[in-house]
Amino acid sequence: VRIIFKLEDGTVLENAGYEDYYGEIGAGLATVYAPEGYELTGGDQYAVDVTRNADGRLTADIKEAVFTVKKTVDALPENPSEPEKLSVPDDKDNPRTGDNSNLVFVTILLFVSIGSVFTLTVKRRRNHSL
Repeated sequence: VRIIFKLEDGTVLENAGYEDYYGEIGAGLATVYAPEGYELTGGDQYAVDVTRNADGRLTADIKEAVFTVKKTVDALPENPSEPEKLSVPDDKDNPRTGDNSNLVFVTILLFVSIGSVFTLTVKRRRNHSL
């Protein structure tokens, strides 16, 4: 079943439609969701009955369902202008991350530790070789 969306003035939204495929025999109501940036003005369901034709292929009793939509208030404009400039908040308003460590101190501690391990290793080798 081909799902077609059109505006209230009758303009068809070419790239918004899609096709629903059915893999079983049966009847029921199918729900349609409006494309992004649009809302349905009428119902959101259509009735479909799927049967097997003479060739044994599944076929729906309707070939297409047309739904009327309108743009939502918060939809993106057709031709967006310059993006809105974001303001940078003051430092006092920024949330604290909890990481107040001083990277210089940690780096110095790392090199002192590496130096200590190296020194101890060299001293042990000298004592064993004598």
